[in-house]
Amino acid sequence: MFPFLLALMLFTAGPAMASTVVDASPVVLWLKPWIDAAASTIVMTVVGFVGIWARRWFGLEGEARMREALHSALMTAAGAAISTLTETAARKLSRIEIESEMVGQAVSYVLRATPDAVRFFGLTDDRIAEMVRSKIIQLLPMNEILPKA
Repeated sequence: MFPFLLALMLFTAGPAMASTVVDASPVVLWLKPWIDAAASTIVMTVVGFVGIWARRWFGLEGEARMREALHSALMTAAGAAISTLTETAARKLSRIEIESEMVGQAVSYVLRATPDAVRFFGLTDDRIAEMVRSKIIQLLPMNEILPKA
């Protein structure tokens, strides 16, 4: 826009004023805040779009949310399984029966709580059971609580 205004001022002065120097600094100083604001807006818009594109391209945000939801569900399921441990152990079942009942309930909970994350990561029931067992062991070592086989 500035070059257009400068050219307009020079051409409208005409040949009669060809030897006269035109001082454009008042016009430049008057337009400078708007030019700066427009340039800043354009740059920030481009940076914002690049950031949005990068997150979608690399899938960082969606995968992180799914992973966090799955981890939360696994920890909740493991905690719930441990809380029912004493009730189940009181029925005088074997260690295998107690563990399979605990893990089965936990897997059911994870499937109900985070079906999108299970689908996103392509998890099977067996893989979820492995993950639940590892979370239960993290929270409570099985050898100390469960009866001997």
